[in-house]
Amino acid sequence: MRVSIDAVVDAGARVLARDRAAPLSAVAQAASISRATLHRMYPNRDVLVEAIVERACREARAVFDLVDMAHSPVPDAIRDLVRRLMPIAHLWALAINEPLMDQVPRFAEDAAELEQRLVELMRRGQRDGVLRTDQSARWMTFFFGMALTAAHHAVASGFLAPREAPDLVVSSVLHGISGSPAP
Repeated sequence: MRVSIDAVVDAGARVLARDRAAPLSAVAQAASISRATLHRMYPNRDVLVEAIVERACREARAVFDLVDMAHSPVPDAIRDLVRRLMPIAHLWALAINEPLMDQVPRFAEDAAELEQRLVELMRRGQRDGVLRTDQSARWMTFFFGMALTAAHHAVASGFLAPREAPDLVVSSVLHGISGSPAP
């Protein structure tokens, strides 16, 4: 049986995002492979985590490149980003809390560029009157990322159905959690 590297990275991201201290045997079990096979692919946790972070950056960049963040109406761009990022949210749930994101220059550069692109989208939303102006665009960017991560954890824990997650993230980002109904 041939093992997909992507499947192992996915399993690693899901297991380690839930429990950073989980043994690699739990990753092997989640990937339906033996510990020996996992060890041949990724000799230690650090190498596996680096592969997860690398894939998170690569796939997020691909999503950002697909979404017309410069010209689409801001709510549409946010909806499109969320819809396309939710399938890789498990990767980001681990990557955004991983020190490698800051320590490895290529990851830090990727993260900074993606963050800047999202900040620019939020600023455009503020200029267009779509997003609040009493909060910084950078804060909105952090909130966006945390909403995606929260949705991933809610789906992983069974609290939220996968099909409900994108709409909940978009609603929370665009309308917050105030008592006022969304327009």
